[in-house]
Amino acid sequence: MLSFSNFSSNKSDSAVIIIDMINEFCSPGGWADLNNLDYTYCDKCIDPINLLISSARQKNIPIIWLNWGLHGLENLPKNQFYLWKKKKSDVGLEAGLFQSGSKNVQVISDLDKQPNDTLVEKDRISGFAGSSNLDSVLKSKRIKKLYFAGVTTDQCVLTTMADANMLGYDCIMVKECCATNSPPYAEKAALYNAGECFGRLMSVREVLNFDVPNIEEVSKQLRGKFFHGSPGTS
Repeated sequence: MLSFSNFSSNKSDSAVIIIDMINEFCSPGGWADLNNLDYTYCDKCIDPINLLISSARQKNIPIIWLNWGLHGLENLPKNQFYLWKKKKSDVGLEAGLFQSGSKNVQVISDLDKQPNDTLVEKDRISGFAGSSNLDSVLKSKRIKKLYFAGVTTDQCVLTTMADANMLGYDCIMVKECCATNSPPYAEKAALYNAGECFGRLMSVREVLNFDVPNIEEVSKQLRGKFFHGSPGTS
């Protein structure tokens, strides 16, 4: 059985936050696909995220899935309708995407999401803004240290991490567990600022404190364990 060291000296105050690994961004027919953007970029962080999840479960560290989930459009400020719209033909929030309960905001089936994990919905790029109750969820669990994973590195992940830092949380972005389809300079700047301004930037090996010659081989073992039968509930 694979076993990794503790994330931290006090694992009871830690949580893993996995952001927007949903069909809208990572699957055919989702928002990214409708805007002719690459959605396969999510693939590279699936195995590292599953490694992170496996270790967290062994240490009883909570897994929090932080996803877009709109409840209609009436309560959104008008400026949110311009998100990601560089031209009129681009598909934005007004198209009725990102709606809570829809298939497109479900976590992709390649990830080990379980029924007892925590789901937090958001209606802004940052998970701490708008109607999100992320801060109160973390406080109720007495969480002080956050490990960030998901997409996209330079947008939803970084802004959530930055806001968490401002609120006093100890923040770690796990590099291989994040991905983006933004230009390379945007990702480079995000990774720099994650480690320079908003907390720490760590590799998955550093976080899990293990050394194997091939992460992909370990991930394959875990993937077989997770999905021998049916994948976790989305």
